[in-house]
Amino acid sequence: MSDLSPEEQWRVEHARMHAKHRGHEAMHAEMVLILIATLVVAQLLLVQWKQRHPRSYN
Repeated sequence: MSDLSPEEQWRVEHARMHAKHRGHEAMHAEMVLILIATLVVAQLLLVQWKQRHPRSYN
């Protein structure tokens, strides 16, 4: 590896980093979908709670 130029070394390291983090963006998308689903479920639960227990909101 030391026989490579600095630019070539950077490219090799960059390619390694991309290979190591492959699928990382898909994981972020999955996390966002889980967050949105959690917020929707929480909102539905709050609406149901408010309908069934109105005294706790007054």
